Amino acid sequence: MRNGLSPRNLAIILPAIDVYPMATHMVKTAALRIRIEPELHKKFLDTCKSQDVPASQVLREFMKQYVSDNAQTPQLDFFQQKRHAHVD
Repeated sequence: MRNGLSPRNLAIILPAIDVYPMATHMVKTAALRIRIEPELHKKFLDTCKSQDVPASQVLREFMKQYVSDNAQTPQLDFFQQKRHAHVD
C-alpha cells in the first residue's frame, strides 16, 4: 500500500476548480474521487512525474478545457429553447 491507497480502493483526490475564473488565487475546497485501474493510475503518475508536473494540475487543466469546449452560452441556450418550442 503506497500513499494510503490500496489496489482495491484506488482513487485520485483532486481539488475543485474555483467558480471565479478571474480570481488570481483559486480556492480549492472540493474534491473528486474516481476509481481507475491500478495500471492506468501508475502510468499516469509516472508520466506526470517524468514531466515534473503535479497530477492534480494536469487533471484540473483537462477539466477546465473540457468545460470550456462543451460550455454553451446563455444566448445559444435561449435560441435552442425557442427553436424547440416552435417545432411542436
